[in-house]
Amino acid sequence: MGNDLPDYQTSVETTLSKVTSIQNGLDADKAASPSVGDAYLATDTGLLYVCFVAGTWVSFAIPADDVTQSTPTRVVDTVYQNTTGKIKVVTLTINQSNTTGAIWLYCDAVNGATTLIIVGNFSTASTYSITFVVPPNYYWQAKQQAAGATINRAVEWNLL
Repeated sequence: MGNDLPDYQTSVETTLSKVTSIQNGLDADKAASPSVGDAYLATDTGLLYVCFVAGTWVSFAIPADDVTQSTPTRVVDTVYQNTTGKIKVVTLTINQSNTTGAIWLYCDAVNGATTLIIVGNFSTASTYSITFVVPPNYYWQAKQQAAGATINRAVEWNLL
């Protein structure tokens, strides 16, 4: 028998395994008609929304004392590890200064992170954000695939 986890923790961990896309922002800014597999972390209310049925959000309350936010400095081509013992949600704001810049996001349980999970690649200079989940003890890395892409800002939430 495993640890006796609080119900909300078991629910959120099970739910995150079904998520294919995660974003964050103000509660009022979440999509009105989400797709199955979408998740949204409302930074102002602390609610995690997940879509199991097209067009419908299901919300999970995450107790405020179980969420911590930080804004660490992060740079491309550096491996980071989630050593918090908690689920980590990371949002990176990427500045792409030219038409060839690209960031590819890798995350897995192996130091060096070789599993590709997100491709950030645009045909024009732009600024964009990518949000992803890093399980406890996993590694992640934002690799620059072509010159011209940098991380402007990182925001990380430790859940549960």
